Amino acid sequence: MAMSHAGDGPFAVRDAAALEAAFEAALARARALAEAIATTPPAYESTVVALDRSDDELGHAAMLLEHLDETLGTPEHRAAYERVHGRHMAFVTAQSHSPALYAALATVAGSDEGALLDAPRRRHLDRRLAAMRRAGAGLPAAERARLAALDARLVALTRTFTQTIDDEIDAFALVVDAARVAGLPEAALRATAADARAHGVSGHRLTLQAHCVRAVLTYAEDRELRRTMLLAKQGLGAGNLGVLREILALRAQRAALLGFATFADLVTEGRVMGSRATASAFVEDLLARLRPAFEAETRALVAFADARGHGPLQAWDVDFVAEQQRRAALPLDPEALRVYFPIERVLAGFGALVRALWGLELRPAPDRPVWHADVRVLDVLAPGEGHVGSMYLDLFDRAGKRRGAWMSPILDRLAGPVDAVGPAVAVAACDLTPPVDGAARLSHAEVVRLFHELGHVCHHLLSRTPLHGQSGTRVAWDVVEVPGLLFEHLAWEPEVLACISGHADTGAPLPAELVAGLVASRRHRGVGTLVWQLGIAAADLALHGTSVPPTSLEILQLAHGALDRAWPVPPPGGAAMVSSFTHLFGSTQGYEGSYYAYAFADATAVQIVASLRGTGLVTRAAGARLRDGLLAQGDARDALDLLRALVGGPPDVGPLVAGLTAGERPR
Repeated sequence: MAMSHAGDGPFAVRDAAALEAAFEAALARARALAEAIATTPPAYESTVVALDRSDDELGHAAMLLEHLDETLGTPEHRAAYERVHGRHMAFVTAQSHSPALYAALATVAGSDEGALLDAPRRRHLDRRLAAMRRAGAGLPAAERARLAALDARLVALTRTFTQTIDDEIDAFALVVDAARVAGLPEAALRATAADARAHGVSGHRLTLQAHCVRAVLTYAEDRELRRTMLLAKQGLGAGNLGVLREILALRAQRAALLGFATFADLVTEGRVMGSRATASAFVEDLLARLRPAFEAETRALVAFADARGHGPLQAWDVDFVAEQQRRAALPLDPEALRVYFPIERVLAGFGALVRALWGLELRPAPDRPVWHADVRVLDVLAPGEGHVGSMYLDLFDRAGKRRGAWMSPILDRLAGPVDAVGPAVAVAACDLTPPVDGAARLSHAEVVRLFHELGHVCHHLLSRTPLHGQSGTRVAWDVVEVPGLLFEHLAWEPEVLACISGHADTGAPLPAELVAGLVASRRHRGVGTLVWQLGIAAADLALHGTSVPPTSLEILQLAHGALDRAWPVPPPGGAAMVSSFTHLFGSTQGYEGSYYAYAFADATAVQIVASLRGTGLVTRAAGARLRDGLLAQGDARDALDLLRALVGGPPDVGPLVAGLTAGERPR
């Protein structure tokens, strides 16, 4: 079982060398186990369960270094993780290709013992065998060696892709005077001024960190400044095109070796969609349904810009003009609502939400070792069980920290008494606007962003499966985003808004008229947001859906063909953004061939919310349905069966489309 560091939590040791040594020890144990399994008679406990525990221990040791590289980014942690990541992936590849391990698992599956396994354990065994077949365990030795070489090269290339983006983000800074940032919200002005002071300069220091880019593109009155920032963002990873081309070529070769027409066919087999053709049909159908509303939305945006003498609408104008359009239609300033979402109130409200749904209590653990002063720890206590988990929250943007938002499943809670299996641990990391001179106050958009990651945290903490390999978010990639999108939807519900809001000075919840205005604002450009996401999904499937590796020019043409349908105004450089899209090219276990999962999860989340309304969204009854019907199950049951039972029918994009195209989100 993975080392938990007793009461200090998993981050008591943060020294890169010590963590690398712990990984090497875990790797030695994993190798010894693999050798023992290959030379002894197979049995369920000594083969399947032992492998599951070994995989978890080794993955945990690697994840600790990965996590510190992502959140601290020191040269020591980066270098150590480089070595660990390569060795870890090489071992995982060797395991997945091993004929001896495959034969041992197949023997267990065909034995009397295997026939008597309960459904979750049998599903885990069958899916592991299927994954090994897709990985090439049944191929001749020469072809397995070729696959191992391809996988090693892909690990290195995807790591290079990500590092290039991270380094370019950290290297960019633009210092401007106050006149050039006119229009930016007070929170952004304070943050950029504080950043300038911290770097020994006067004025405002602008970076490519997400909170800063969003603020400039949405609010800056200086059109040239918006142009500069968008071009800088678009230019990220310009040198990555060659890396991207090689990644696509190797993925295509990998698929061919394994007997698949394209890499997208390989990825989608065994998932909810089942095939590239089904995934593409899903994306194209949804795009076609949304096309009339998207075109109408775009015409209205252009007409608004023209009526105000803005001049020809450019890509760097879209977010700014859309915000002006929203304000003209809805006299509500989202930035003014920050006073109602101080971080302490939002987290207290989240605590009240999980208490209402599942009876959980969140208790601060301020003495627990952490990796940065920004991090706070909340222990999770369950009725009759005590301490069942902990969440580590690293919420604010800073230099050296990976961009974006994510959840890391650090330690699993398996089925059984907590004193026997140990509490779960999860990290939620976000890129929220950093606090200046006091507690952070979030925009509602940032609250939604935070709730997405907290949905993943709940999925991890509430999971109760027999084995690590099926725990929590280790589900079919089609549905991994469902809990995150579900919590995003909850963050818009009036009864949840009343719970998570409170005026920073008076504590009063968000007034009813502001709740109504905020909910109404959600409808603004909602179609365009989903169409953009679908454009990326279409580009993903196009790039990974060819059997002949594309040239650099063909990569841009394929991406253009998909993304041009999703831009209100095509940006200069157009599809160049694929050179910085780490979701698709930044790892070997990401969203490549599966980016459609976000749209599928959004549609599914809408159905779940609708199905819960009859008994009340924030009740123990609703919580029990969510926990027992989805969150606790992990991959112990078929995802499609779970979703059908939860929503009372098959997945259906109709409610999502109807709400968006009617100008109102589903109720």
